[in-house]
Amino acid sequence: MTWVSMIFLLPAAAVGLLTAALVFHVRTSRGDSRPLRAAVKKRLHPRLQALGFTSTANSMRTLFLRTHGDCIQMIEIQWDKYHSPIFRINFGEAEAISVPEGEAPDIYMCQTSGSLERKRGHGFFGMDSWYQLRKPLLVALPTRKLYYEPDEVVDQVLNDFREVEEWLSDNKLGPHMRLHTRLHVAQQRAPADGPAPRVHG
Repeated sequence: MTWVSMIFLLPAAAVGLLTAALVFHVRTSRGDSRPLRAAVKKRLHPRLQALGFTSTANSMRTLFLRTHGDCIQMIEIQWDKYHSPIFRINFGEAEAISVPEGEAPDIYMCQTSGSLERKRGHGFFGMDSWYQLRKPLLVALPTRKLYYEPDEVVDQVLNDFREVEEWLSDNKLGPHMRLHTRLHVAQQRAPADGPAPRVHG
């Protein structure tokens, strides 16, 4: 085989590998999320409750809230909208939040917020950075197993969650965290002539 043939074959090989990786990603991202949800609820929820957080939940997220000094701190477990066994943890801090009666606050209301993910960035397929049962391709191949056990995923989360605890206490950014700051609309800001209001309906 000449070097000219190699030049023409390399793009085809790259396309083949990309297609195989995409099929692997799609097929192994599907599945029942209930075992992973149960493991997260059993092991992560008590840790947050021990830190003084109270929670509200629906099928898409569980939101934990606590007052810390003059701020409101939030931790959100955000699940995939298609109910695949995949999630990430969002966190935020706000000086004041006002929400309509009967509604819960949201992370987007925080002046400062971010997310905890199994690796920084969005990953090649967008959701690769989220915690999930599906193993990364390079991890799955040598182990010959496509999935983690639910408790293995929670082990990863509990280990990485120490970074969130450090950020909540001293704003130290860890290697598994992405941080962003959002500006609030005027009605979400604390009034200049009085103390910041707490969460209310």
